[in-house]
Amino acid sequence: MQERFADSIDWRKVGIAALTMLAFLGPRSVCAQAGDDIDPQVHNLLAAGSAANRAWGAYLAGTGDEQLAAPRLIELLKERGTPETEEDRFEVRAILDALVLLQASVDADVLLPHARRFSKMSVIIASQSDAQGDPVLLDILSRDGSGLSWEAAANLLTTSRCPGAAAHMLGRLQTEIRIHVVDPGRFGGGFGDTISSGFGCGGLDVPARFPPVAIYELFDEKVEGAVLLARGTRPIYFVRKERLGGKIGVGSRTRSRERDEHARSCLATLAGLEREELGLERRFDFTMEYVDDAGFLARVRDERESVLAAHDRLIEILERDGLLLDGEAETLSPVLTLSATDHRKSPPAPLPSLPEALEDR
Repeated sequence: MQERFADSIDWRKVGIAALTMLAFLGPRSVCAQAGDDIDPQVHNLLAAGSAANRAWGAYLAGTGDEQLAAPRLIELLKERGTPETEEDRFEVRAILDALVLLQASVDADVLLPHARRFSKMSVIIASQSDAQGDPVLLDILSRDGSGLSWEAAANLLTTSRCPGAAAHMLGRLQTEIRIHVVDPGRFGGGFGDTISSGFGCGGLDVPARFPPVAIYELFDEKVEGAVLLARGTRPIYFVRKERLGGKIGVGSRTRSRERDEHARSCLATLAGLEREELGLERRFDFTMEYVDDAGFLARVRDERESVLAAHDRLIEILERDGLLLDGEAETLSPVLTLSATDHRKSPPAPLPSLPEALEDR
């Protein structure tokens, strides 16, 4: 993976920036002795008193493949806890970037405080950390605002069949049953659906004297320079790019309904089912010819029962295979809504109310 990253680095610009920083530090710090055979420059910068210097140490350790610096970087990350100042945040960003480049394994308790603010780098590092990274991935899975990091975490946890992941995915799903009632002889017609998505843009103001900043982007398709992050029914890739100082634009993508569809695909994989066998679609649209109230209510009950049975079957499979933690099955009640739309031209009376069809099983 290191070679893939090297292609995205403009070493001429980095060299100029690095020489500027080394001049700022002065010859004494460059000549100091390093411990544990870490490059002396990296050692001294990581031990320096300013966030900017430590960020430079992290940057040089990562881009220089200084594997022996990984324990010190993890120690620094642990010391930072939740960064409060802007400079602290850029130092943490540089440390996380270095740990990605070094493909380091990091304990969850060290990484968790940063998973919310730096979800992309956190999910990458968690993927490098085997089971140690599972709590971080579960934390990302428990939140809505993680963009494609959520889908990457879902893929990784599905592949490892981590207990607890299924509950997060199943708990977020909702199913809507919509009955479209038409006059006899008018069966048919389409009632469409849409998928909502968005792209949010923001920016970073890099403080003076900090090294180039790494920006990570996640994709659900293979693009130029992409590295595979998480295999699955929809693989997730990432690209690392560097930006030098000043104002840096960043973006994030959210896809609420696509994320739910991804959760359904992962749940089907965990249960050993084909996607179409899951029976828990986001929305079921049915068109029926109205004959009488009894026939209408019977159809509503049948469709509702079909979804509830699919939910029960999935819970049974997940419990059997040890994919739910103790007590999770009892908390996973299906979120199901019913609605009916009357398309009849001249109905003699309104459709019966649906509460009669929503009696407890």
